[in-house]
Amino acid sequence: MQIMGKKLLYLTFDCEVYSKNKELYKDFYHPTLAIAEFFKKEKIPITLFVSLSKKFPSIKDYYIVLDSLLKKLRKNKYVSVQLHLHFYDLPVNRIRSKSDIMKDYSMNELKKIFKWACAFLKKYGFNPVIFRPAGYITGKSEEYYNLLKEFNLMSSNLKEYPTEKIKTFPISTFKSHNRYLKSNKSIITPEIIPAKKVHKEFQKNPDNLLVSNFHSFSVYSSSVLSWHPCSIIKVLRKIKDKFLGLFNVKNYNESYEWKQMKKFIKKYKNQYDFKNFK
Repeated sequence: MQIMGKKLLYLTFDCEVYSKNKELYKDFYHPTLAIAEFFKKEKIPITLFVSLSKKFPSIKDYYIVLDSLLKKLRKNKYVSVQLHLHFYDLPVNRIRSKSDIMKDYSMNELKKIFKWACAFLKKYGFNPVIFRPAGYITGKSEEYYNLLKEFNLMSSNLKEYPTEKIKTFPISTFKSHNRYLKSNKSIITPEIIPAKKVHKEFQKNPDNLLVSNFHSFSVYSSSVLSWHPCSIIKVLRKIKDKFLGLFNVKNYNESYEWKQMKKFIKKYKNQYDFKNFK
């Protein structure tokens, strides 16, 4: 139930290995657990969109690590794990999933993949109700929504299209004037802007239902800088992170972005009503 006078905020996290790092534990396993533990202590419900693909050939033992991760996450009542499909090397019978791009698969192949993915999450006790794509072609949006409808899934993406087929939850954005961005819109997230501005943009947003997103790999690395190089100070932080704490989670340094996320929660959590997708 939404609290009167407060905006409803869905905090979502894409949990996956990052293309610039390709480090299974630093990008994916340890930060995902850190995210879950932090919000458990804060008693705030969150949604983790966990990649079911290793994404890169160099990543070894992905499903062993994923198995361990999901078994730990299912013990956390504040965490909802939902579908986030990259498509490379999925263990789906009779499908050569050598591409990571959704558009490279036929609708019949996608149906087999979605059937496997939903069953995979259910095996760990999670109920798949919403899907976040790793990108899809806008020209196929109608087919995309038909596919989700068949599996009783809602959609949450950066850009959604008008549809009566399913419920959609677009990620909240603000108008940005940063010259490094390809678009004049940017996601409202501590990955890109400081905690104070995150709160300011949420309050300015005309919607009472908001969706934010953050990546697991940004907990211990300022990896988002490849998209949004803001300042020389953050670049130096990124260089520092790269050479420290590569093997032991105790040696990982929290990134500037993750510290801003924690600051946002600590300072502004009483001004929002939080909910996850489940």
